[in-house]
Amino acid sequence: MIVNDYRVLNESWFVNFIEKSLIKNRHIPNDIKKGVLEYHQQLLLIYYCFKFNIDPESLSPQVNNILCGGGKYGGKTLMGAVIALLLAEEKITITVTRQLYNDLFEDGKNSIHGYITMWDNQLYPNGNGLKWNAKERQYTTLGGAVIKFRAFNYDKKADSTQSKSNHIIINDEALQNSKKILDNLKSTLRQDKNSFYPLLFLCFGNPQLNNLTVNNYFDKTYIKDKTKTNYFYIRLQWDTNPHIKQAEYEQTLNEMDEDEKQAYKNGNFSHIPGVTGFIKKELMDTRCINVDKFIKSLHDTSSILFMDLAGRGRDKFAVWTYTYDYNTGNMFLDNASQTKTEEGEELIISHVEEDNDNGRYPGVGILEMEGGSFLYTEKYWYDIFDNLDMDLDVEKPVGNKYARAIPLRKGLKNEKVYINERLKEKNYTEDEITQDYYTLFCNEMLQMKPIMEVSPNLVDSATLGYNWIRNNKHYLRKAVASVV
Repeated sequence: MIVNDYRVLNESWFVNFIEKSLIKNRHIPNDIKKGVLEYHQQLLLIYYCFKFNIDPESLSPQVNNILCGGGKYGGKTLMGAVIALLLAEEKITITVTRQLYNDLFEDGKNSIHGYITMWDNQLYPNGNGLKWNAKERQYTTLGGAVIKFRAFNYDKKADSTQSKSNHIIINDEALQNSKKILDNLKSTLRQDKNSFYPLLFLCFGNPQLNNLTVNNYFDKTYIKDKTKTNYFYIRLQWDTNPHIKQAEYEQTLNEMDEDEKQAYKNGNFSHIPGVTGFIKKELMDTRCINVDKFIKSLHDTSSILFMDLAGRGRDKFAVWTYTYDYNTGNMFLDNASQTKTEEGEELIISHVEEDNDNGRYPGVGILEMEGGSFLYTEKYWYDIFDNLDMDLDVEKPVGNKYARAIPLRKGLKNEKVYINERLKEKNYTEDEITQDYYTLFCNEMLQMKPIMEVSPNLVDSATLGYNWIRNNKHYLRKAVASVV
């Protein structure tokens, strides 16, 4: 349920708690304490995190389930660090989670660990404050509390938590994880019958456009359900934050497309992406260029094939050639082909010959193969590309097609992805209907929704290419040479 009544902040237990756990805290700098005391919405978060409820049947402390969400720039990451340290004088175990270790241990204000480390260096420059155990990835406070840092990027990894015990779990960017991971983590909240600390399951995060299942779970359970008396939603975002220039920051949010505004400006967990349109045709047209005039030197580029295998029914075999410019970091959707037949070998051969005629010589093919939908074995395709004197790598897609296409949309918006205008002259004919490849690709992009009746084959292949290059661009020359 949504909570926004500030009168609870005057309750005597909470006033005493703030005095002891925040104001007198040895691990939180004074300027941070002052900022929290001036930000009533952050104080409200602390209140519900440490509100003590007894289950009338078991007489054990109930778990406080908190969603601290909304749009951007509300101070959620900072509050994750504050809450992790509030019981620093108690011998309890706190676990801070995130999806990836790289994000979990980002420096400074980009992560909970970064804030805690920054404050410790400020308060204890001689190293007499928090004790860091690098092997266990955990801090021990002066009072004996243990703060662990764990990343969970796939469901099976969360199974390892089942034998662990925690008093507090703080899930940063919780909506990036699956519900299975969250459920497994929650099951580790426990304590013996002589301990009476409030158990806390705290989730931070903005609505996620590519994780609608978890969005819906949080929306229904934490926000809209008033019957769950220990599930609370506290909104922290740019327009609740008294420490920023709100009007100025709002202008940056207004430049986002409608889906992103709903998520990151309005913090709308109920929003269904795609209803207001995935991308604008006017934007697509501005990205359609003469690639040969745009690239200064083909010697400083690499061209790569990306292929989406046809599955069943109306699915098609789609192929894209991407050309990556090392000088600018730009990616060019250089050439496209597709066929509705089950035999894609001839399509690949003719596509590569066309690339060669245009001065592109792809040396690597990346093939997307979904489980249960291959028309041929993996070895079959390796043999085909071996005969073409090209290396091949196989990728298995993660997430739905809509979610995978969101980064490509951002690439087009941010002027890092361009489309070769030559595709306006290349036609595809099906059932006596002829359309050029640029129009076909645009139409698929314009019609993208979370659930598609017809598979967006060209978009899916283009998405595979964009995401692969984006993930490998820091060592792309090596990757193209050896196929990571």
